[in-house]
Formats: sequence, C-alpha cells, structure tokens
Amino acid sequence: NDIEKTEKDLFLAENEQEKFIKTLETKNPAYYQLKYDNTNITLKQFQQYLTPSGGRGLEYFIGDSATYAIIISPNSVSLKKLNFKESLAKNRLENTATTIVNF
Repeated sequence: NDIEKTEKDLFLAENEQEKFIKTLETKNPAYYQLKYDNTNITLKQFQQYLTPSGGRGLEYFIGDSATYAIIISPNSVSLKKLNFKESLAKNRLENTATTIVNF
C-alpha cells in the first residue's frame, strides 16, 4: 500500500543521508571538528582572530520591544539599539534571504 511504500522510501532516504554524513565527516576532518567541537572561545581570542584582516563580528538579537546589534572589532565591542520599522526589517530580511539563496 502507499503508506508502507512511503515509509520504506523514507527509511531508505534516511539511511542514505546517514551514510553521506558519515562519509562527509570522514573525508573532511574540519567539518567533523566544527560539528562536534563545543569549545567556546573568549572575546579576546575572537578579537585576535579579527586583527590580521581588520574584520568585524556582528551579532544581533530581537527583543520584545527593540532589536540590538553587537559589533565586535579587534579593539572594541559596542551594543547598538537598531531603530527601524518592523515592515522595513521584514523586507530587508526577505531580500537578504533571497540574495543568500541565489548566491
């Protein structure tokens, strides 16, 4: 019947996915380490990582009444309250998601 066939197909697909992940982990030690290593780094270590390129780290979170961004540079950390309308934020997020998908 259709349900049994669907369950069998799902089981086979899950097995194939498991095999693929095991192969990926075996052939790519960096992927394995990234996936299973739960070591945290300090803020100072992150800033030292940014120093050679002069890069920046950006994290944001959306609270009940405001959205905030944390900007980390090699020499400073700042917290900024972001002021924008919800509709504008939604539009920007959708555009960003579309850009990432189409990349």
